[in-house]
Amino acid sequence: ASELLLSFPDAAAAEVSIVFLCYHHELFASIL
Repeated sequence: ASELLLSFPDAAAAEVSIVFLCYHHELFASIL
C-alpha cells in the first residue's frame, strides 16, 4: 500500500487529501 502511494505524484496525493478532508468536514458538519 505504501509503495503504491509513493508511486503517485505529489499533486495527485495532495488533491486526494484535500477532497478527503473536505468530505469529512461536511460529514461532521451535518452530524453537528
